[in-house]
Amino acid sequence: MEKSKKQNINMYLTLLILSISIIAASIPIINYSVNLKFLGYIFLVLGGVVLVMTIRNKSKLRNLNLELNNIINSNHQSVRIALHILFWFTYLMIHSTLMTLNFPDKSFLNLTFKTTVFYLPIDIIATYFTLYVLMPKFLYTRKLFLFIITFTLSAIPFIILTQTVTYFVYIPIFHPEYAYKKEFLEFSYFYYIVATYSIVILAGGIKLTKRWYETKDKQAELENQNLKSELAMLKLQISPHFL
Repeated sequence: MEKSKKQNINMYLTLLILSISIIAASIPIINYSVNLKFLGYIFLVLGGVVLVMTIRNKSKLRNLNLELNNIINSNHQSVRIALHILFWFTYLMIHSTLMTLNFPDKSFLNLTFKTTVFYLPIDIIATYFTLYVLMPKFLYTRKLFLFIITFTLSAIPFIILTQTVTYFVYIPIFHPEYAYKKEFLEFSYFYYIVATYSIVILAGGIKLTKRWYETKDKQAELENQNLKSELAMLKLQISPHFL
């Protein structure tokens, strides 16, 4: 029964995440793409339909205590994958929107495509390397100094990789007039650090927040178990006198 209840929770969470993602996809398409506005409206309607269908089951959602904490701490594989996809999709939309504001002559879809193909994979690798290698090995074990050193050193290859893609691939393809006009190492290191590691730091903050909630829940559960054990011991001590 408990397993079935948990599966229902995960199903509704997945539907909510899916509907929000579809609606989020429709907004930039409608705002920035004249030729694909019809596709944006289709996405908007589809996301709205999924959202309405999910909300109509509000009694089930209420009975299953659907909360944000359930979403963040869900162990269901489909929900975790959906959350990661939603995170990177949201990041991509925000990044492309900011790029569109800085380069109004470029189309939103054009900038989104270039970011996805050339730079998003580097950001993803840098983020997951920090979250699942450096943080568990050094930060969670309270080796703060080693974490700072390894985190700083690990940034170097990712910055060089970003410059390699820019210098040898991106500029020659899209801006051949500027290709090889500067030396390979003549670039803004600070800009690359901010561009890549702002998302790494954000993801790390989310991960630490989630870990804090998990630790808090475990402590509360442990205290509850200790309280139950103490009550059981008191009952054992009291019951012989009544007998």
